[in-house]
Amino acid sequence: MGFFLQLTDAIAQRQSLLVTGLDPNPEMLHSWATSRGMAGRSFLSQARHWIKAVIEATAPHVCAYKPSLGFYQALGPVGLELLLEVRDLVPRDLPLIVDAKHGDLNSSSVLAHYLFRELGADAVTLSPLAGQDIAAPFLLYPEKAVVITCHSSNQAARLLQHFPNEEDPLYLRIVAESQLWATPEQLLLEVGTSDSEVLARVRQAAPERFLLLRSLWGEEEKLQAMLAAGLGSSGDGLLLPLPQNLLVEEGLAERAAMLKQRINSSRDQLLEQRHNQNEQESCSLWLPNRQQSDPMVELIVELYDIGCLLFGDFVQASGAIFSYYIDLRQIISDPNLFHRVLHAYAQLLGNLEFDRIAGIPYGSLPTATGLSLQLRKPLLYPRKEVKA
Repeated sequence: MGFFLQLTDAIAQRQSLLVTGLDPNPEMLHSWATSRGMAGRSFLSQARHWIKAVIEATAPHVCAYKPSLGFYQALGPVGLELLLEVRDLVPRDLPLIVDAKHGDLNSSSVLAHYLFRELGADAVTLSPLAGQDIAAPFLLYPEKAVVITCHSSNQAARLLQHFPNEEDPLYLRIVAESQLWATPEQLLLEVGTSDSEVLARVRQAAPERFLLLRSLWGEEEKLQAMLAAGLGSSGDGLLLPLPQNLLVEEGLAERAAMLKQRINSSRDQLLEQRHNQNEQESCSLWLPNRQQSDPMVELIVELYDIGCLLFGDFVQASGAIFSYYIDLRQIISDPNLFHRVLHAYAQLLGNLEFDRIAGIPYGSLPTATGLSLQLRKPLLYPRKEVKA
C-alpha cells in the first residue's frame, strides 16, 4: 500500500487528523524521566522508554508519526539505531513521516535510499529552495511521498517568506511551483503558522493537497479558524500536530482522545455549515486565480529552462535563418511536462477543423502520438525505409 492510501485509511479508521511528533528533546525528556523515577538513567534509556510510552498511548488516536531526523542524528550511531526502533514500534498501518527538512542535492539519492529502503519510512519533509531536483530522487519511489515546507512560523523568516510583497509572497510561489513536481498523492505541503489567513491562502493555492500544519498550539482558541481555513472540501486534507506539551504529561491517551473528539466536533460543524451553504448556492466551480501569471508563459519558461527553446542563428533546411529553434524531443522524459505540452496543443487546436495529425519529423512522433490519443484523431507518420 502506498503512502497516500495508508494515510487516508488511517484517517478514516481512527477518525483522526492528528500527527504525533517523536522528538527526544533533552529538556522535555528530563522532566518526563524525573517524574517517573528515571532521572538516573542514561539519556538513551530515557528516550527509549518515552518513545514507547508515547506510541502506546497515542496509536489509537493519531493518523501518522513524525520523528525529527536531527534529534536522532545528534546522538550519533546509537541515535540512528534508536530511529530503527521507532520504525519497529510504530504500527505498520500508520505512516512514518521523517522530518528531515532536507535541502542538499548531493546527498539526496543516498538519503532517499536510507529513509525509504533501509529505515522503511513512508514520507520525508524537504526544503524546496533547490527546486525540483531536490525532490526528484525521493519521487523515484512511487509508493512514498515528500512533504515540501512552504512556510515557517519563525518570525525571522517573515522577511524572506513574504518577499517581495503580500500580494505575491515567496511562500505562495513555492506552493505554486512545488505542485508541478508531483501528484497530490505523492507531494504534500507543510505549513508552519498560527495565522489562519496564511493557511487559507495556501489552501486556496493548493485546493487538492494535503497540508501538514505546524505551530498551531500557541493559540488554541484559533483552532476553529484554522480548521475552517485549512480543511479541504471533503473535510480532510489537513494534518494537525499533537501538542508537544501533552507528550510529557500524565494521562496522554485520554488527553489525545479528548483533543481528537474536539477536532472532530469542530470539523463536523464546519462540514454542516458548508453543506447548508452549498444547498443555498449553485454548484461552484473552482477556477485558478486569474491574477497569477499565464500558465502558457510558465510553460514556455520551463521549456526554455530545459533547453527545448533556443535563441540564436539557426539555419533551416530551406536555407532560411531563424533567430530561434524549438526542439521538443526532451519533454518525453518528464511526464508532467509532456502532459502540459499536450494540453497546450489541444487548447490551440480546439477551434480548428481537421481530419489527421501528422507526426513529422521523426522527433515529433511522441508528441503527435500523445496528441492523437488525447484528441481522438488518426495519426499519420513518415516511414522512409523501404520494406524488403
